[in-house]
Amino acid sequence: MAFPRFPVTAAVLLSLVTALPQPAAAQASREGPTFAASGAWPGNALRRPDVAFDPANGVYLVVSAPMTHGRFVNSDGVPIGSDFYIPAGGTYNQTPRVAYSPNLGGFLVTWLDTRLDPRGQAASVWGRLVQFGTGGAPVFPTGDFLIGAAVPSVDPERGASVAYSTVSQRFLVVYHQYGGGAVPVKVVNPDGGSFT
Repeated sequence: MAFPRFPVTAAVLLSLVTALPQPAAAQASREGPTFAASGAWPGNALRRPDVAFDPANGVYLVVSAPMTHGRFVNSDGVPIGSDFYIPAGGTYNQTPRVAYSPNLGGFLVTWLDTRLDPRGQAASVWGRLVQFGTGGAPVFPTGDFLIGAAVPSVDPERGASVAYSTVSQRFLVVYHQYGGGAVPVKVVNPDGGSFT
């Protein structure tokens, strides 16, 4: 059976396309005030921030450096509580990164820290688990734990990237090290910082 042929012109095609429902235009705009997310090491500017969201509590954790600080911010962008220092140690540290785990109900914060170098120059990757507490106060289920001591050291200008898998229920941390070749990869369990 042969189908009849109909001449289709550009005008006919255009009229068919414009008759289809069009998607609404997406719009984005800034909301809320600008505020200082967290403090900084005296004499240094706040830099290299990162952020992750906790849907169970409806809060973000904003982290920044130097001297890794954090602050909780509600879903409307309003700060909750005051900023807080994340590492338990006081050696120079910077370039924090953060990821959220729904299984933990909290965050893994990673940063670069010089505590293993007696000269205070070569950095290693450290981490600590942080949860949202009453009034925006942090709860620390663990102390600081070493994630990776790169040889000879990590690049202090590049933070250790961190992500969480709801499938394996683990964090994956990757970082750059001097000396080239491989990119170190570490798996972190959200049970107090044990590694596999």
